Amino acid sequence: MNSEPENHLTNQQVQFITSVFEHKLPVYLYGGYAEETLLHGDVTRSHHDVDFVALRKDASDLKRELTDMGYEVAEMHEEGADQPYKFLIKSGPVEADVALLEWDEDRNQPYGETRTTDQSPIQVYFDKDIFNQPPLLLKDHQVHTVSPLAQMQMRSAFSEVRGGQPRSQDVEQQELLRQKFYPHDEASSKKFKPEIVTQT
Repeated sequence: MNSEPENHLTNQQVQFITSVFEHKLPVYLYGGYAEETLLHGDVTRSHHDVDFVALRKDASDLKRELTDMGYEVAEMHEEGADQPYKFLIKSGPVEADVALLEWDEDRNQPYGETRTTDQSPIQVYFDKDIFNQPPLLLKDHQVHTVSPLAQMQMRSAFSEVRGGQPRSQDVEQQELLRQKFYPHDEASSKKFKPEIVTQT
């Protein structure tokens, strides 16, 4: 496939991603660039930003390292929360975010904390092997992504938690991931959805 959008922002995003992984920061791609890497190993469409995920235990060190690399890092907080749920990063025209996940030691599983549209606190659990995907190449640069299953669950989580219909392009990417990695599972399989636990 040779439909790469040759534009300046795409090149700068790829350079930014490459720099992050060359510095061995404890982050993993998810979202659009994870799909590009898992499906194509190349860039086939333009992207507004870059999405990473990391564990909250690494948040302080990660913020310091990103700042030392010269990036602007801002913390985003849920209302009333002491700890950030993600970082926003700016590097010139490149914008990125790092979603911060907790790790449930009892379940040996990652989860995110958020709220539903009616402000009920919930925990959203993802694939236990989220960080066990072997390194892959994105435009000949080695990167780390979340597992294909975690990527599908994280896409599904947006509509599951916030309500509403997923974007058509997200549905298309989900189906491509299913066909490549889970061809024997139906698209409606519950494995592709995260487990949502209401906090009491």
